[in-house]
Amino acid sequence: MVALTQAPSSPQTLYSVIADGRVYASANGGVTWRLRTPPLQTGEIILDAVADPLNAQTVYLRTSLGLLRSSDDGVSWSRIGTSLPAIEVVLPDRSLPGVLWAATQRGLYRSADEGGTWQLAAFDSRNLRALGIDPLDPDIFLVALRGDPLYAPVIISRSTDHGATWEDTSQLPLFVGRFPGEPGFVFDVAHPGTTYVFFDSGSDYEALFRTADLGTTWTSLSASSGMNDLASSPDGALFAATDFGVSKSTDQGTTWVPPLPLITPAAPPDRLVRILASAALPNPLLAAGSAGLWASVDGGASWQDSSRGIVAQGIVSVLASPMGAPALTTVAGNSVYRSVDQGTTWIRLHTRAQGRQPVRLAALHPFRPRTIYGIDSQGQGETLLKSVDGGRSWSSLSFPYACQGGPPCEVKIHAVTLDPQRPETVYVAGFAHPTEGTGYFLLHSDDGFQNFTLLEGSPRLTGLTADPDRSGTLYGLSCQGLYKSFDAGVSWRKTGRNLPSNACATVLVLDPRNTRRLWVALAGRGLFFSSDGGGTFQSMSRGLETGQIGTLLFDPEDSSQVYAGVSGRGVYRWHAVRRQWALLANPGLPTAGYRGILTLDPQHPSVLYASHPERGIFRLDVEE
Repeated sequence: MVALTQAPSSPQTLYSVIADGRVYASANGGVTWRLRTPPLQTGEIILDAVADPLNAQTVYLRTSLGLLRSSDDGVSWSRIGTSLPAIEVVLPDRSLPGVLWAATQRGLYRSADEGGTWQLAAFDSRNLRALGIDPLDPDIFLVALRGDPLYAPVIISRSTDHGATWEDTSQLPLFVGRFPGEPGFVFDVAHPGTTYVFFDSGSDYEALFRTADLGTTWTSLSASSGMNDLASSPDGALFAATDFGVSKSTDQGTTWVPPLPLITPAAPPDRLVRILASAALPNPLLAAGSAGLWASVDGGASWQDSSRGIVAQGIVSVLASPMGAPALTTVAGNSVYRSVDQGTTWIRLHTRAQGRQPVRLAALHPFRPRTIYGIDSQGQGETLLKSVDGGRSWSSLSFPYACQGGPPCEVKIHAVTLDPQRPETVYVAGFAHPTEGTGYFLLHSDDGFQNFTLLEGSPRLTGLTADPDRSGTLYGLSCQGLYKSFDAGVSWRKTGRNLPSNACATVLVLDPRNTRRLWVALAGRGLFFSSDGGGTFQSMSRGLETGQIGTLLFDPEDSSQVYAGVSGRGVYRWHAVRRQWALLANPGLPTAGYRGILTLDPQHPSVLYASHPERGIFRLDVEE
């Protein structure tokens, strides 16, 4: 999340923004949220948002390409300010309806018609970095200008007559020779006249200063604040949003609990970028970060999820518990979630700020569903993680490949497979560069991956499936064809007569009632069926000849029911009598952007879950 703003004229009206182009509106103080989607251009990202202080239905977005305005609670949008230089801050006037101010890299601009037309108001050709308007006295303006890094890196200028005239304040006691982070102004509503200027943690050094006389004198509060945002509550307390949670000050920024800069995780466990304090909200504190929105009713002592209605992004995997209490586990954005009511509600278990966590889930222990394997990504290198408490905490497993600087490096884990009869036996297939040989690897472990061995001579596997009835029997997918091993991956032989050549095998599924019956999908070449353990195949592509298959699933109770998740199309089911694939009616699943990721709940086989990388998780009850 990149923005969180409140409409002063209607304090229950809030807007929150995700950089990828989604805006959410709340009419009940952040309890629930509704999606608003502005018409962004290709490559355009949202940088900030501000609600109009006099009209709660009007909100402005600052983007990488300019400004957008909505006058109807985010339902429709218009582009404004197309002639302005690069905009650093846009603020609606607090006392004049329709008046906007824009701090740009070429001066301060003013609009009297909600951004339709603009005129230069002050600081011609000066680089403005911040703008603040006092909420208690709307005639008081402050701006921060970039100065000479050798003498005055940042200059604070003030106006007490609504921007008509300006004068520089005394110089901030900053280190000279380099520019600090981006500045921001916060006005203390409990102590009229007291203002803070903070420099966020985006550069070599950060700082926090306070003035009680409009900048005639400045008090340095912290030479290394680590702040991403700062908020002042109605009782005068200050709250700092940081990369490791929230810190609080009750003495006007002199001391902080926990002390700044935060270097260990605090509450809430998230990298926070915005914080809002308002007594008019059901939860007087709201914080926005990489894992969503958080709320506090006790002055920051405890925090709860406040993201209801906000669809998390980046969902690429969902695992369903095969036994015990029914549960779904997923990674969404920067958090791990669990649902025990078939996906209706979700509980956050873990965020990245609490330590390592996977970007996707890979495998679930069939007898101990609280044991989960996941894959984390650090730049170009992927690593293997394991949780033994259902996803609440994660530990890194020993792994022979890592990218740690030096020459260009890539480590990609293609498959993590457990032996269904002996789940402590784990196979990991992938690719590492640079390495000796082909770069493809296959690892084998008999103790839950505490130790492992490298299996030499394996084919270039991009996928791996274990036979649940025959321990040690493996199927390997590759772009050279289909391979089979009878000795736990020590040796392999090519199989799959009648499969087209020069086609990558992408997905394979075994009939749980008769594992000699199996389906395999070939990239761009369709689906093929074998009834003799992969020895020979016949085409079964009718209805899906050109489909890009992301997932194949068998109903564990009725093996005549086979499902396919198809990129850009939706979910298909095999019709055994007609011997063709038919699209399942599910108007709620967006097909645009869908990659064919599908999960079947083994405890409720009629329930399917489709994971959309941008729109979230969708449930389909096949019986209905």
